[in-house]
Amino acid sequence: MRISNSMLYAAGSAQINDLQAQLLQSQEEISTGKSFLTPADNPVAAAAALVVTQTQADNTQFAANRLSATNSLSQEESTLQGVTNLIQNAQTAIVSAGNGSYTPQERQSVATSLQATFNQLIGLANAQDGNGNYLFSGYRSSSLPFSVNAVGAQYNGDQGQTSVQVGVSQQMALSDSGDSVFQNNITGNGTFTTAATSTNVGTGVVSGGSVANAALLTGDNYVMTFKGIQTAASAPNVGTGVISPGTIVTASALNGDTYDLNFHVAAGVTTYDVVDATTAVTVSSGNAYSAGQSIIAGGAQFSVSGNPANGDQFTVVNNPTTYTISDTTNPLSATIPPPNQPYLAGQSITFDGLQFNVSGTPANADTFTINPSTKQSVFTTLTNLINLLSSPPGAGATSTANIANGLNTAGNNLANALNNILTVRSSVGARLNELTSLDTVGSSLNLQYSTTLSGLQDVNYAKVISQFSQEQTTLTAAQQSFVKISNLSLFNYIA
Repeated sequence: MRISNSMLYAAGSAQINDLQAQLLQSQEEISTGKSFLTPADNPVAAAAALVVTQTQADNTQFAANRLSATNSLSQEESTLQGVTNLIQNAQTAIVSAGNGSYTPQERQSVATSLQATFNQLIGLANAQDGNGNYLFSGYRSSSLPFSVNAVGAQYNGDQGQTSVQVGVSQQMALSDSGDSVFQNNITGNGTFTTAATSTNVGTGVVSGGSVANAALLTGDNYVMTFKGIQTAASAPNVGTGVISPGTIVTASALNGDTYDLNFHVAAGVTTYDVVDATTAVTVSSGNAYSAGQSIIAGGAQFSVSGNPANGDQFTVVNNPTTYTISDTTNPLSATIPPPNQPYLAGQSITFDGLQFNVSGTPANADTFTINPSTKQSVFTTLTNLINLLSSPPGAGATSTANIANGLNTAGNNLANALNNILTVRSSVGARLNELTSLDTVGSSLNLQYSTTLSGLQDVNYAKVISQFSQEQTTLTAAQQSFVKISNLSLFNYIA
């Protein structure tokens, strides 16, 4: 086949162009550090690098989300630390207010201190983050969580927990709702509550109680009512008559009334009248008096010894010597103790799986309630406590007992509120620890992704530089040989 000059030039030019293209490719790989410049250069590696790059970008975003979550949870933990301190201060105030020697003015001082604690607690409950969002409003982060009212505070948020993606398949709650933090506080001992009614006039103080047998718990409401008698001589008595303490002979006949025993002495004969002072009705009159003889009135039995003088008076009033427990939820319940149980201060009272005791001396018709535990806001607990100390009921031993009952209730409820706060803080701490672990894993993954990308994209400089030198030499040889070949002509040898 005849090789024409045009073919010679075309072939040489094409070959030189190819060598120059290869040299340029190698030079660009060296300058960019990438083993391929377009997906067409290495489709398989390009596709794999794209997947790894996207995964690494997601991992970087997760790291940013974790940082945001850490900041939010750290702020919540700091706020809850302040809440913990305030509740503990309130518990200390309860111990102080329980001092029996405190005057109403001193208890009012404690109430003033507790009011300051209440105000600070409201401030922490309404705390905001750096963006002006409320920490404890749930999804309603722009709404004030708590507003003060007559019974404590009203929650204006919702139950939501804002979450953020912190891993491939994991979300993290950034906060806790105000309801779960400040209002999710069980009352009493967590199973039931004991309390004295506001009308009690005796000195009985009921304990917080405990669960004696969980299998027997019924969840019913109970009322514990006291009955009894107390005898006393009126102050103006001038005779030598002494009245006995008295006993109950017919508990069902105790009606809560007070009876007067009025003595009359005429012509050396002593008689007495029994008058129901509560209803102003004379029960009996002209009774012959015999020292030590039993006298019965309103279910109570007593006697008078000695020689009462004309006009001497003795009273028989109610004194708590028995109690009756009623199941107000199930009146037909047969599991509670029979009526008119003898009362012994401090003795354990057990029924339906419940156990508690009453100390002091309850008065007739004094009532204590035993109800299932419910939920109560810490703000309501503090408000009730402040009201108790600001306006102590009555004076003397009765007032002391009522305050003691109120302080016991507040103490139990504050202890439960503190336990709830500590539970939330434990949850926050667990989330912070989890974020730290995820950060460690994320850093390791990021390094792994970078290593994988490097293997897919980065140029092998030793190989490419060697290839570049070879291509450069080949191009130079091709160019020089083309010059030689292009100069071959018979005309060069014709003289």
